Formats: sequence, structure tokens, C-alpha cells
Amino acid sequence: MGSCSTAHIATLLMIVLCSMLLLCEGKQLSSKFYDSSCPNAFSTIRTAIHAAISAERPMGASLIRLHFHDCFVNGCDASLLLDSTSSFESEQNAIQNIESARGFQLQQETLL
Repeated sequence: MGSCSTAHIATLLMIVLCSMLLLCEGKQLSSKFYDSSCPNAFSTIRTAIHAAISAERPMGASLIRLHFHDCFVNGCDASLLLDSTSSFESEQNAIQNIESARGFQLQQETLL
């Protein structure tokens, strides 16, 4: 009986969280932002990502990881896109990301 209560609480919590997400929609954000300045942006990005994942299946997970570390840790600050300088070590070259954070090259190629 205790597990049933736990399941109900978990379900209720998920419903509340989903409701909060719907209420907190980003009114200032628009999927049409680049329609006039770069009309082929989404198709270019989609093509590059599909090609990369077709060539190397784990790249999809790597891109999700990059997005997580850029957006969910300290907010979407695009800090992963910054290159190192003489006075600044970028997150791309940080010791903890040397062998674990993949997908930087795909990001750079897609931006061009």
C-alpha cells in the first residue's frame, strides 16, 4: 500500500511540474527569430546534426551533454562556445572536459 501512495505522489508531482512548465513559457523567445536574417538556419543545423549522428551514433548523446552543461549548470550563457585566450581558459579546454565533452567541432562547423 505504501508503494501505491508513493506512485500517486510521484504522478502528482510530475503533473505539477509539467503544469509549471506550461505556465512558464518563454514569451520573448521565438522559433522564427532567424527566419529573416538566416532563413536556412534550422535546415543547416538539422542536416549537420543528422550527418554527424549517422557517422557516429554517440554524437547525439554528446550534444545533449554539451547543452546540459551550458544551459542547466549556470544558465544558457554559451560559455562552451568561447575559445581560450592568453588570459582565459575556455570550458572546451578545461581538464574535466578534455576527454568527456565531445561535439565542440560539430558546433563550430554548424556555426560557419
